[in-house]
Amino acid sequence: AFPGGFVGINSGLITSSETESELAGVLAHEISHVTQRHLARAAYDNQRMSIVSIAALIAAVVLGASGNASGQAMQGMMMGSQALAAQRSINFTRANESEADRVGMELLSASGFDPNGMASFFDKLGKRYGGSQRYVPAILQNHPLTTERTAEARSRARTMPAVTHTDSVNYALTKARIQVLNAATPEAAFYLFRGKQDSTSPGDRYGLALAQMHINLNDNAEIIFKSLIAEYPSVIAFRIGQAEALQASGAKDAAQRSYKESVKLFPRNIPLTISYAEALIIDGKAAEAHELLLDLLNTVPATPAQLRLIARAANAEGDSANAYFYMSYYYASIGNLPLAIGQVRLALEIPDVHTVDRARFKARLDQLLEYLPEEQ
Repeated sequence: AFPGGFVGINSGLITSSETESELAGVLAHEISHVTQRHLARAAYDNQRMSIVSIAALIAAVVLGASGNASGQAMQGMMMGSQALAAQRSINFTRANESEADRVGMELLSASGFDPNGMASFFDKLGKRYGGSQRYVPAILQNHPLTTERTAEARSRARTMPAVTHTDSVNYALTKARIQVLNAATPEAAFYLFRGKQDSTSPGDRYGLALAQMHINLNDNAEIIFKSLIAEYPSVIAFRIGQAEALQASGAKDAAQRSYKESVKLFPRNIPLTISYAEALIIDGKAAEAHELLLDLLNTVPATPAQLRLIARAANAEGDSANAYFYMSYYYASIGNLPLAIGQVRLALEIPDVHTVDRARFKARLDQLLEYLPEEQ
């Protein structure tokens, strides 16, 4: 959990979990850190303890001087006051962790997930990292002992309504996709999923199709995606996969038909639109890609990668001025203000720029210059 209410998730968390309830249990714990204002409370407590620590150090010096204490005694008093502050910080953090476990368990159950998911994930952590805790006394650990957390979580789960939660398709697909992308080689990804062609799990079949595409078995992948679409017509990932498999196999007309049908069903879906735009650029239809991306990015906040893509589309179309203009947004989004300003100036130097576009570029330049430090 980060300041501002943000919660970060890494891919290892998803692949380490065996059920969606385990993943949700970790998220419920982190969300509880936010709702209980633990970060703000910790900052306040640290500030207050800093004042107390300074006062304790001054008191140790004064007492040592007035009592003619030895240098070692004074040093011992000062170290003792610092140790006391450190131990209080550890205790405070450990108390917050216990509170996040308790509140998170209630949130997990109320959200319709299996409350045992939190306990089972603590158990996994204990098996993976529990050995490292053996040499650290419990009083010095800023998180509760994993064995204690697991036992308390199981005890709380027994007091809550029993829930039978079925993992969502999106959880299975996300996990499979990460496994394919994180594999050491395309062949390793294929070996991981090659025995799952007859599996009833959409995640296993999706992972196999992605792995097949990575080793250029695009026709085989397209067949799997087609069958998945028939079973799960509303899952966009399968439609993107089918279109990309067709595109990679050289069936560009079929890929375009697939994309157009999907865009009609799911207009302005971000992954679908980005995939379609990339295919259009490859097919030499940069103007269509530019128009498609402009419609999307006028509606949703753009990521740096998406800004680079629309700049690429404009450049492939021959619209250098707008390509520079979009790149100014890209550089601003990654915090490079001088380069962002330079890109707008390059756009203004393009001859025969439309009057409306020139006014737009000039307004953008004025806006960026306002943020530039005076010394620059």
